[in-house]
Amino acid sequence: MLIFFAVGLAVYRPGLAVGAEKENPWKVSGSVGVQFDDNVNTSQVDDTSGQGDKATIIEGSGLYKIFDSKAFGLEAGYDYYQSLFEDLDGFDLQSHSVSLFASTELASLDLSAFYGYSRTLLGRNDFLSFNNFQPMVGFSATDSWYVSASYNYQNKNFRTVQERDANVHAGAVDNFFFFNEAKSFTKFTYRLQNENTRSAEFDFLGHYLKAELNTPVKLFTVVPKLKLSYQFSFKDYRSVTLDIGSKRLDKRHAGKASLETPLNEHASVNVDVEYIRALSNLKSSDFVEKVGTLSLKLSY
Repeated sequence: MLIFFAVGLAVYRPGLAVGAEKENPWKVSGSVGVQFDDNVNTSQVDDTSGQGDKATIIEGSGLYKIFDSKAFGLEAGYDYYQSLFEDLDGFDLQSHSVSLFASTELASLDLSAFYGYSRTLLGRNDFLSFNNFQPMVGFSATDSWYVSASYNYQNKNFRTVQERDANVHAGAVDNFFFFNEAKSFTKFTYRLQNENTRSAEFDFLGHYLKAELNTPVKLFTVVPKLKLSYQFSFKDYRSVTLDIGSKRLDKRHAGKASLETPLNEHASVNVDVEYIRALSNLKSSDFVEKVGTLSLKLSY
């Protein structure tokens, strides 16, 4: 299992529009915690330890709304992540990510585009750089049903395993169904992903199906937010994998439950439980992983 404790901090500064008070364009947050994973792994390179370990987790993020109007919106963001394991320090991850998100409306359509760049260290060594571009279009099919479709391009550059460098083209459709006076919703996603790597051994076509439930639940005097999700993924590799002498086939089941309980306007306690069953004819990608999370978050 995985246990995670975190403390978060957010900063919120007021901004003014001409003649009226406007929502603050700045948001900053951070967290520090402790984590235990019963099967530490780096899925990007199919490296599974088969061991559990505790880690210190440090996270931070910032967001600035450059433009914020109904006609056009533009946001800039930064995210930081660091894991520091007690024993398995070769699995330590550190990532820095910057992003831009633009949005507008055209008739009854919501149009948006996301660009992100991230740099990741593994075991304190340069590991992966990542470009991510995703345009999206969404619309309300009914008063309670919202549909969005997106195209996603990714460019992955591995520093030490360059045969895994990849160009990714993917498409996804999301369906949101709102209920409980729009306080709750379910989400159903299908994603088709085509990944072309420098070495044909790692080329695959992937299918991803995901179902989510997000809803408030009343517990005594507080109203936590409950999130349940399940994802099934299927990866069909095109070429023979040298380690097994045949084409690789991966299937994965992942279930997660999260509960965010507010303590006051700025603080909340978060509990997460996750179970992963990865099925593969490649031994290092065939495993079970259990994850649990306990965190404290502050936001302003």
